[in-house]
Amino acid sequence: MLSKFQGPFSGKNFLVRCDLDVINDKAEISEYYRLKSCLPTINFLLKKGGFVTIAGHFKSFFQISSDHDFSHQKLQDFFSENLVKSNFEILPNLRNDPREITNNQQMAWELATNQDYYVNESFATSHREHTSICEI
Repeated sequence: MLSKFQGPFSGKNFLVRCDLDVINDKAEISEYYRLKSCLPTINFLLKKGGFVTIAGHFKSFFQISSDHDFSHQKLQDFFSENLVKSNFEILPNLRNDPREITNNQQMAWELATNQDYYVNESFATSHREHTSICEI
């Protein structure tokens, strides 16, 4: 469906909600299927000149530990190695914000600020009434 999108991509900002819940208790990527599944969409947007902000959650709710930065870096490394351009950023773990599970309008506004489009690539979590899925 995305390939039929007719709008201009160059210079546009895309918030792409991905399924990043692949981090195990050792703060390592435990499986790659979910990450690889979002690559075609992100690469398509990047090739067309868009800037992609990747959003998602990993690890258990509010499980903030010293491994948080390490986990985020593992995701950064994966995307840096597998995307056609480095014109992207990864937001911090959305589960570290308690507003994520309350479908919070203020958080949705903060996520959407400076974004032109929202793309949901997080089909495994689409059933959740979370801010980054429903409210945004």
